[in-house]
Amino acid sequence: MMVNSMKTIIGLSILIVTIIVIRAIVEGKISRKAQYAMWLSLPIFVIVASLTNLYIPVKVQNYDYSVSRVSSVEMSNHPSKITVVAEDNSSPAIVEDTVVKEVSNDSLSSSDFSVKTTDTVDNVETQPVTKNINYKHLCKIVWICGAIIVASSIVINNAVFYVRLIKNRKFIAISQKKNLRIYKLSNSKSPFLFGRGIYLTDDISLNTLQYEHAVCHEYCHYKQGDNIWVIVRYIFIVAFWFNPLIWIASEISSRDGELAVDEQVIKMLGANSKRSYSETLLSLLTLEASKDHLI
Repeated sequence: MMVNSMKTIIGLSILIVTIIVIRAIVEGKISRKAQYAMWLSLPIFVIVASLTNLYIPVKVQNYDYSVSRVSSVEMSNHPSKITVVAEDNSSPAIVEDTVVKEVSNDSLSSSDFSVKTTDTVDNVETQPVTKNINYKHLCKIVWICGAIIVASSIVINNAVFYVRLIKNRKFIAISQKKNLRIYKLSNSKSPFLFGRGIYLTDDISLNTLQYEHAVCHEYCHYKQGDNIWVIVRYIFIVAFWFNPLIWIASEISSRDGELAVDEQVIKMLGANSKRSYSETLLSLLTLEASKDHLI
C-alpha cells in the first residue's frame, strides 16, 4: 500500500511539472479553455491510479529482514541449552551435519527463523532483539494529522465566510440564465461566485454596463463548473498537503480558470465588447486595490 501511494505521489508530481512546462510552450497558441482543461488530467490520474491499485494485483518482493529481524535458534549437543542469535544471511545452511529447518514468510509474517535442531531441550536462553521503529506507521500518523488540520481550516474558514455572507448580503435579482440569485454585499472587494449565488460590490449599480459584465463573468464561472473545481482543489490540498507542487498547481489552475472565463465572456458579449469589458475589469481591480489600503 505504501509503495502504491509513493508511486501515485511521484507520478502526480511529474504530471504537474509536465503541465506547467506544456503551458509555457503553448502559451497564446491554444485557447484559454483548452489550457485550463489540461488540469483535468490530475483528478483523472489519481482515479486511474486508485483503480489500478485496487483491482490489478501487484507483485511485491519480500523484504530482507536478515540484518535486523531474522534470528536463528541453535541447539547444541548440550541438552539443556539453546542460543538465539541474529543471522546476517537468511539462506539455509548445514553445520556439522546438523539439519537446518527454515520457516517461510507464509507461516510467520513478522520474521524468518532458521532453526537448527539436535536433542531434546529443557531450558532456553535468548539474546535480546532490537525493535525497529515503524516509520511507515509514523508517516501515516503525520499525514493524517496534517490532513485533519488542513481540512479543518478549510471547513471553518468557509463556514465563517458563509455566515458573514448571510448576515451582510442583500438580494437584488435573479439571473435569467441558470436562475442564479444575485446579491449585493457590503465591504466586498470584488464580485465573486459562491454556490449558486453571484455577489456584487456596493459600487456596481443595477442595469449598467459594469453590472452586465460582472454578472456575465460570474455566470461563466458557474457554467465552467468552477464552484465544483474549487472543491476538487480543496480535496487535492487536503490529501497531498505535504507536496508543494499541489499548492502551486492549485494557484496556477485557478488563474487559468479566470483567463478561460474572460475568454468566454468576450465570446458571449461579442468581439466589440472586448474594450469595454477590459475597462470594467480594470476598474474593479482598481477598486479592489483601493479597498486593500483602507484602514
